[in-house]
Amino acid sequence: MSSINPHHLPSTTALRYFVESAKYASFTQASERLHVTQAAISKQVKQLEELLGLDLFIREKQRIRLSPAGEIYYKDAVRTLRELEKLTLKVRSYNNKVDEIHIGILPTFASRFLIPLLPALYAKYPEIRVKLTTELGKIDFSQQPYDIVISFNELVQDDVTTYDVMDETLLVVSSPKLAQQEKLTLNQLEKMPLLTFLARPYLWNDWFASVNRTAPAPQSGLVFENFQMLIHATIAGLGVALLPEFMVKRELKNGQLKQVHSRPLHSKPYYFMAIPNEKIQDDKIIKFRDWLLLQRNNV
Repeated sequence: MSSINPHHLPSTTALRYFVESAKYASFTQASERLHVTQAAISKQVKQLEELLGLDLFIREKQRIRLSPAGEIYYKDAVRTLRELEKLTLKVRSYNNKVDEIHIGILPTFASRFLIPLLPALYAKYPEIRVKLTTELGKIDFSQQPYDIVISFNELVQDDVTTYDVMDETLLVVSSPKLAQQEKLTLNQLEKMPLLTFLARPYLWNDWFASVNRTAPAPQSGLVFENFQMLIHATIAGLGVALLPEFMVKRELKNGQLKQVHSRPLHSKPYYFMAIPNEKIQDDKIIKFRDWLLLQRNNV
């Protein structure tokens, strides 16, 4: 790696003063923003221009504006300062005592179940931190850098151990504005727009089969790629949906959604946690695994 010549580098102070001056097109406003004198701003910008060998500003009577070279330099200077800020925050937050667990997880399961529980995890195990990446595809630990995957009824390779996290009960729900009566009859439900979850389009077929009926033909355009979108579409009154009970407890309680038929659907598939066998004895993995399995009682 070639060495960096410090004589070719501006100070971060000069970059900050230049960026603020360009942002407000004024040395005066930049000085007020940074709580320094206007003379200090002008001096740093002038030294930066001398280092570069060109003018960054076109100076007019009572105002300044970026020169063509200044326009180019401004964009990269902003990006450089932002990257430096991110790097600084990253290093500040680094702690050798923190054990990070990288988890691939279904997005709505993360937002509706796991994330609200994380404060309790951190209180019990302050040395553990969780990095969440939403994962919708096929699980393959050889291709994905996860310590754990939490998914739904997906087959995984042989060299992993799986643990059941929870079963699933789905409820027929809608916005109170869409279904104003307390409960819908089957005939009424069949005439409603039925919202569909893209990954599991068979849910309505299963539900109608459980009441000895044939599901009506699906309506185009009412298909959503994740439960989070499906929940919001249902709240907006776009139709009736089959939604996991644990995901919509809050909306049922506050009245944004209502259960419009008493028949639930007990889904045979389940949410599970998969851990590669090579990591199964890792202390932080054991702590997280045992903690999560205890949370099943709180669902």
